[in-house]
Amino acid sequence: MLVAAPCGYDVETTLARREELIDREGWEELAAAREKRVYAMDGASYLNRWSPRLIDAAERLAACIHRDEFGPPPSDVAKLSSARSA
Repeated sequence: MLVAAPCGYDVETTLARREELIDREGWEELAAAREKRVYAMDGASYLNRWSPRLIDAAERLAACIHRDEFGPPPSDVAKLSSARSA
């Protein structure tokens, strides 16, 4: 699994700029990309700085990793597809 959570980007911005990630050499060779296990999260809110939202971040990551045990990720976590945006 791979989580894209760039500093200063919300989920929508990360998804809108996904080409910067998926156009990189070797992207298609990553197991997470091949298995469609790439997610976008709001880095500033959950992962890029110390925050009292640590539990929120852990819950979101758990849902991405173990969907069968924790259910689907919340709506503020998105699958980052390898498809180019239109």
